[in-house]
Amino acid sequence: MTDANCTVRTATGRPRSIVWFEWLMYLDLVGGFAFGTVHNHARRDALIAQHGLFFYALVLIVVCGLYVLAIWSIARRRKSWVRWVFVVTLIIGLPKAVPDMIQNYQTDPAAHIAEAVDYLILCLALCLVFTTEARAWFRGKPAINPAVFD
Repeated sequence: MTDANCTVRTATGRPRSIVWFEWLMYLDLVGGFAFGTVHNHARRDALIAQHGLFFYALVLIVVCGLYVLAIWSIARRRKSWVRWVFVVTLIIGLPKAVPDMIQNYQTDPAAHIAEAVDYLILCLALCLVFTTEARAWFRGKPAINPAVFD
């Protein structure tokens, strides 16, 4: 479906880049949990031993809930500031993630590939919320019709 300015929109009226962002972020969430379940046993076991299983599960549920709330706020409520929080979090997390990925590559190449793919999905999803149509959608204005320049 297209609007008056030939911007491709879904049946919900959201740009396709926003829909793809939402699906990729949920895929990233599921992939992150799957990766955390299979790998990082030492870190998880140390946290459970130090704080207990209940506290670990509670923190996991709260973090997952906040992540889903943030995705929903961006994709359904047009909260532009939340996408910037994701970008800042990604940038702040990179200095820790890169050494972890290098260590995973040396000890477990499959874990390295899974973590790298998960990070790439996150980066791709965040790029999608900064496309021209997405920025216009966050402002509540129609995107520029590229055919105008033909």
